[in-house]
Amino acid sequence: MQSFALAYRLPAALQVRDAAKGDVISTRSACGDADDLYIDGDRFLLICGAGHVDVSSTKDAGGEPVRVSTAAGARTGLFVPDLKTLFVAAPARGGVPATLRELKTS
Repeated sequence: MQSFALAYRLPAALQVRDAAKGDVISTRSACGDADDLYIDGDRFLLICGAGHVDVSSTKDAGGEPVRVSTAAGARTGLFVPDLKTLFVAAPARGGVPATLRELKTS
């Protein structure tokens, strides 16, 4: 069965749906202010402006995500599978300059 994933901002959720019918397969809680969503093998990588990346299993809908801290407002990213790296951009805020964070996924 082919499926696809969606990230919702309000209420914050990560949902998996059947690609052929659109039926909901699973819905789980997720971090707030989600923007970018990537799949790395059997893991979802959900970048959230709330200040972290949620890492969760593509197979276990009931498991709690692991939250990796980034920075408030850091909601834009790029996953490069060949480098096994998720790059997350954090905006300049409160006198702190913008940064680019590299998170290794392996």
